[in-house]
Amino acid sequence: MKTNILIMVIIGALTYLATIAMETRKPAPQIITTPSQIEQTENTPTLKIQTLPKAQTPIFSFEDIHAQTHNIEDFKGRLILLNFWASWCPPCIKEFPHLIEIAEQFSDQITLIALSSDHDKEAMMRFVNKLDLEGKSNILIALDEEQKITKELFGTYKLPETILITPEQIMHSKVIGGDWKKQEMENHIKLLLSNIKNST
Repeated sequence: MKTNILIMVIIGALTYLATIAMETRKPAPQIITTPSQIEQTENTPTLKIQTLPKAQTPIFSFEDIHAQTHNIEDFKGRLILLNFWASWCPPCIKEFPHLIEIAEQFSDQITLIALSSDHDKEAMMRFVNKLDLEGKSNILIALDEEQKITKELFGTYKLPETILITPEQIMHSKVIGGDWKKQEMENHIKLLLSNIKNST
């Protein structure tokens, strides 16, 4: 009797030890700790677009870095990318080359107006001088040091923002932030240009 009990205890102990050994051999579960690991994929849109109420663009003038004065009405008939940026703003710096490439790609239809909120013109120019702007007459860069246009006219307080203005000078949409894929912006512009063409 004692022998049977001893055998049963030994068998139970061996079964318990075998179970523990099998559990320790199981691969550890993959724990996803952040929502981005669940939601972010290669095809996740990054372009943050806000559709604007149909409103006429405020009229304003500005002096570009070549001391040429322009009025926003000078660009009627063209799609305007009105970009608010600064050289101290990392997302602005990240998106700027893409904006230039897009303006160059659609140079017969688009004018890029980039208004800087820099307080130091030299800092702005150090960045601008690194850009390849030679011969790109549809890209205009200007200093809006007191932010009379950026804040007072357009209510932009967080950089960067880009307002897309139709050839009739109607504010169409706003791209918020600079962390976007170039292809997405191209597609948005192509769709807008196609809609403009079909409506005329």
